Parts: sequence; structure tokens; C-alpha cells
Amino acid sequence: MVRVPRACMMNPDTARASPFCGELIDRADLQQWQAMCLHLLTERAAGPQSRWWPYLEHLPDMSGHPLLWDDAAVSALEGSPMHARLVARIDNVIDDLEELVAVGANELPVGRGAGGDLVTEESMRWATAVLLSRGFYLAFDPDGDAGDGAGPAPLASGGGGGVDVTMPPDRYRLGASDVGNVLDDDMEGDGEDYLGSWDEEAHHVVALVPWADALNHSSEAGEGAVLRFDRDAQAATLRADRDYARGDEVLCSYGPWKARSDLLLDHGFVDAANSNLWAEVPLGFLARPEGEEAGDLFNAAGAMLGDLEAVLDAESPPDESILSWVRAAVATPEELAGFGWDAAGDDGQRLASALAVTARLTRPASASNEARALESLEAAVGEVLSRYASSLQQDAAELEALCAAGEGSSGRASVLRALVGEKTALRNTAQAVAERRAMLRDGAGLDELWDAPDED
Repeated sequence: MVRVPRACMMNPDTARASPFCGELIDRADLQQWQAMCLHLLTERAAGPQSRWWPYLEHLPDMSGHPLLWDDAAVSALEGSPMHARLVARIDNVIDDLEELVAVGANELPVGRGAGGDLVTEESMRWATAVLLSRGFYLAFDPDGDAGDGAGPAPLASGGGGGVDVTMPPDRYRLGASDVGNVLDDDMEGDGEDYLGSWDEEAHHVVALVPWADALNHSSEAGEGAVLRFDRDAQAATLRADRDYARGDEVLCSYGPWKARSDLLLDHGFVDAANSNLWAEVPLGFLARPEGEEAGDLFNAAGAMLGDLEAVLDAESPPDESILSWVRAAVATPEELAGFGWDAAGDDGQRLASALAVTARLTRPASASNEARALESLEAAVGEVLSRYASSLQQDAAELEALCAAGEGSSGRASVLRALVGEKTALRNTAQAVAERRAMLRDGAGLDELWDAPDED
């Protein structure tokens, strides 16, 4: 349907080559996210003098994006894990702002005489919102060459083997099979750090792809309608998801694996067709060490667990990778020793031992450990649900009323869809765990617990 050459994309290479900010980017050794924010702001300030002006002048003001919401709008997410994610992103914006000001971004000639500073919190929120909502995360080769005939860059899948071109790289996730097993990706990635913080240098780059980023999203479009980067052609390609008639709106997919919360926080909307009812909860909240030895094991995992999100799926019980950490968290010293935990050695040896234990615990180890793990997990999920200001039933009723009034595309409707998705996933997870607890009390074997068919 369309092919956009790499030379027509705004990316870290064009940022470094920019006459308005390139020298500062190189001198300050800015990280790519900071460089792209500065690239956007300086090119916008340059107006028609910028080669990118025909593209930039048509960008929206992003006022509907969560990063530009007022306090009242942000408060609508209080109690939800989305609120913590949004606050963390705002903190990242402030960090990037301070870094750019410190290296002299507001002293650049292009920003002078504009009636104020070039780099402000408001302008940085705008630039970040543009990158989050319109940026693609493309697997350019590290050296910029076309490579060895690798063809189109692969997308992330259940195996987690590729780069998800639609997902901001501040996402560490464990759980739903559609986003893969992050621990396996990180440990077997041969140094390829896709899932780093959003401003961390990696083998992928954030890029703005004119024309392609103007298409609207449909959750029904599917993986075939996701933009791909062809390393051979050094171009981004996009294929139609179906046949279109003259006058039809052409749609693409921002990622068929995106949860409702991803769409809301990244793009500022949730379409009615999205059926990914997931809740993303910090793993450390679901798996909380209950003893000193378990605490030592979690400390050995250290930074790797710090930002990890557990994905709870309304359509299936908790993923084995989540359960493995919950089982480790409630294990007694004797159990941990039996699972092979060794607190001796250097940091690398301790990390390897911790991962070996959790690999062992992807299946239930004993009835006693499983009972404690299920009890702990059910309590943790219930606590998350208790933090919301409204119930699932209240949100669903309000959403239904908005749709009946013709306001199903409003910002409030998108927030409600995201909240309904989260709460449905949390409720169903709590029910699935409670069912397994009942099965265990009734004498079910360990192998029966998680192989049993799920009830609707």
C-alpha cells in the first residue's frame, strides 16, 4: 500500500544531522529519546526553514493525549495501575527536560526570539506525546547498513523473538503469551536490549514515518496491517488489511497485541473493537517475598525485576512465569534450598541461581507451597481491585450510557474502556485463582490445577 524510505523518516540519524540541534546532540551525547524530542522542538521552531516543516505543521496539538491532560483528567485513573504508569512517564519527561536544559538546549539560536524558552515542560510533554502516539520502533541495523539480506524486520510474537514496532520501549512485561516471556528474551537476547527504558540506546530506534503515522487505528486490522521495516530496501512498508473501495477510510493497526491501557496511554484513545482485556500490575506487587531467604532471592534478581510488569489476561489464568515468582516469594527456607537456591557467590552466580529456582517453579512444587502462593496472589489481586474509585459494574454502565448517547468515541469513553478492561482482567484472575484454591482443598492433584479447562 505504501513504502516510506528511511531518508524520509525523522529518526536519530536525522536528529544528529540537523543544522538546528545536531551539534548539541553529538556534543552532549544525548540518548535517542532526548535527541528526538529536541529534534522535534527545534525543527518546529525553525518553521519553513526546516526540511520537516511540511510534515510538522500538520501535527496535532496532542491536547487529548494523557501526557497533556489536566489534573482532573489524570485523577480519573487514580487507583488504576495506569495512573502509576502515567505518573512515571511524566517523571521521565521532567528528567529529559532537565537534561536538555542542563546541556544548553535553550541557548540554541533556533529557539531565540520565540517569546519564551524552546524546551519547557509543556513543549516536552507535546514532543513526548508525539513520539509515543506516532512513533514506530524500527530495527535499523546498529551500523546503519542494509545488512545481509535479512528482509523485513520481525514483529514481536508469542515467542518474543522480534521487535514490536508499535510498542514504546519502556515496557517490561511478563504474562500474556502475545507479549512473550520477557525474562527469556532478556537472558537469551545475546546483548540485544529491546526492552530498555524508553530513552535507552538499543539496536532499534524510534522513528516518525510521515504519511504512515497519519492512518487511524483499528483493533480489527490485525498483524498484517502493522508497519514493518525492510532492511534490504531500507524502507518502512505498510500493507492493506483488506480490499478498500474508493472513498473508504484506510486503516492500519498500531499493534493487535496492544491492551486497552496501552492504547489509552500511548495514543489517547481506545477503540470499541479492542478485545485485549489485560491488566498490567507491577510484578513486585503480586510476588512479595515473605521471608528473609525469599527476599535474598528477589534481591539477587535485582534491577531485572524492578520495572517488570505482570500481564493478567481476562481470558486465561495467570501465566506460569508470573506464578513462578509468586511461588518463590512464599517459599520457606527449606523449600528454597530444595529448589536449588544458593545465596553464595558473586552477583552473577546469585542471579543465575534465582532464575534457576523460578524456572523450576513454573510448575507447582508441592501442595503446601501452591496453597500459600494462591492465597497470596488472590489477596494481592483483590487489593489492586479495592483501590479503584468505582466498580466494574459502574464503569460498564456509564460506558453503555455514553455509547447510547452517541458519545462512544469521546475521551471519557476511552478511559472507561481501559478501566473496564483492567477490572475485568483482575476480576477474572481472582476468580481463576479462587477456583484453583477450591480444587486444591478438594484434593485435586497439582498437575490438574493449571491444566483444567477454564470456566466462562
